[in-house]
Amino acid sequence: MLHLHAGADRVDVDDQHGGRIVRLLAGGLDRLVGAPAPPRDPTDDVQWGCFVMAPWAGRIRDATFAWEGGAARLHPRLQGHALHGLAMDRAWQVLADDPASATLACELEGAPWPFSGARVLHRLSLAPGRLELVLEVRAGPHAMPAWVGWHPCFVRPPDGDVHLRVASDQVLVVDDETVPTGALADVTGPTDLRDGPALGGRRLDDTFVDVTWPVRIAWPDLVLEMTAHRADTVVVFTPAHEFCVEPQTGWPDAVHQADVHDADRVGLALLEPGETTTTSTTWTWTRPDA
Repeated sequence: MLHLHAGADRVDVDDQHGGRIVRLLAGGLDRLVGAPAPPRDPTDDVQWGCFVMAPWAGRIRDATFAWEGGAARLHPRLQGHALHGLAMDRAWQVLADDPASATLACELEGAPWPFSGARVLHRLSLAPGRLELVLEVRAGPHAMPAWVGWHPCFVRPPDGDVHLRVASDQVLVVDDETVPTGALADVTGPTDLRDGPALGGRRLDDTFVDVTWPVRIAWPDLVLEMTAHRADTVVVFTPAHEFCVEPQTGWPDAVHQADVHDADRVGLALLEPGETTTTSTTWTWTRPDA
């Protein structure tokens, strides 16, 4: 376990469990959902902490896609679909760490990723009131697709509500299994987060596109603003016990959505051997009365 400190703020990272951020102490309180008590159910791994989604983010329909005249077949995780990449439940190598920063690597060797030799790097830097995360995917000797992101699961306050502002005019239309159909819809009613409404009883599982940063999360005692570089997609998931705000470089199922739109529109990077794709997200937080 890595422990990063900056003033009163703290970030804990479990390098053996997906390089996951297991704790963010900001403004004197924990802001991420903690690990479930052991024994952990592997199906709960998407419901706590903050993990890297790489080399893809979100679902891939039927856990398969066409590639260079063949078919890439992945392991299904949810309703027969591949989910959230391969890095979230692997051990990561710690390349460097000091009291306020760390660099970790995850090698994507062997099944179920058919493009052996790919590598994911994650750099974390903590300062008082600020966390920067930099994510890089490098192709190995094989060309490969990639779109990446982060999956933070934030806590709801014991008293009061959370207000969430996402400046986006459209969401993806999805089917009954929450896989995009290729269509877009204007935000309306519960999906309209442009003015920063209270989450209340909204039960969202929606992908917001063409997002203008920052995204603003306001607890009663703390305001967190999230920005991202080379990413304009945000998935918002709001079950009763937590809420997730996920910055991503591309749409869920981007490898299929590129057949409906195009690779640039859906955020699909087509990496040649040895090429990289890089993105970052920065979170800053202050007291409402600061």
